[in-house]
Amino acid sequence: GLALALATLEAASAAGPAIEPPLDLLEPSWDSESALGDIAPASGPEAPREDAAAPAPVPEPEGPHGPPPAPPKAVPDAAWAALLDGIEGRPPNGQELAFIERRANQDHDPVALELLGFAHARGWGAPTDYELAYEYYGRAFLAGVAWVKPNLDALWSFLDPEAQVRLKLRFDGPGG
Repeated sequence: GLALALATLEAASAAGPAIEPPLDLLEPSWDSESALGDIAPASGPEAPREDAAAPAPVPEPEGPHGPPPAPPKAVPDAAWAALLDGIEGRPPNGQELAFIERRANQDHDPVALELLGFAHARGWGAPTDYELAYEYYGRAFLAGVAWVKPNLDALWSFLDPEAQVRLKLRFDGPGG
């Protein structure tokens, strides 16, 4: 079963060129224009309804010189769009992967989180790590990328029970 499939994957990766894991994952769904748009955060297991009433805007706290400036992004939008255009259809190289990691971890970009989930699930320019892939996909889902849910479900079945417990604690906390 699953143990044999994973053992075969590990043996094959140690013996030679990487093979693609038997995961039926949706490909990353990005392009440079949509990746720079707003993605609404998910509330619960489903994405927000489009017909839901928008909340009242919260005024920015103002100092003596107006609202505080937004912090600069670790990866500027123009550079991010160029990177997405450059890697479409191919895995990122090491420098590009570091760029995606900065955009995900410092700028909390949901598309970058999705890309890192895919990269670690497939060994697509990054080491294959299903637990880390699940974490990145989970963060993308919580940031509003609802279309990654099938990938979360597919990855869950490949995680050993200890990894599932760690992820439950990470996402739900000790009381969840």
